[in-house]
Amino acid sequence: SSVSLRDLKRFQILFRSFIKSLELRKQRKREPAFAASLLSLFMCYYFRFYSQDVREQLLNHIARCFDLTSAAVLDVLKDDQDSVVSHLKLEPGIALNMALKENLY
Repeated sequence: SSVSLRDLKRFQILFRSFIKSLELRKQRKREPAFAASLLSLFMCYYFRFYSQDVREQLLNHIARCFDLTSAAVLDVLKDDQDSVVSHLKLEPGIALNMALKENLY
């Protein structure tokens, strides 16, 4: 398969944005460039797919490329989502589930 120039540009913009964001939030659990790379891949591709099967395939592929487990790759995403969501004030009764995190993210 191929990647369009538009996808590359989107990745580049997101990568720079995530680097700045991670540095501002002083998240040092992981190297910022590493986390920004994974987060940019999620934003460019993972969230585009509605099918859980397709998402799982992509997740496994990304994990293999970085020599990680799928759970370790998802942890990068979950940690960043939790960091972003922690700055929001949610009304009582709003469930902070994965669907809401994806929409807020």
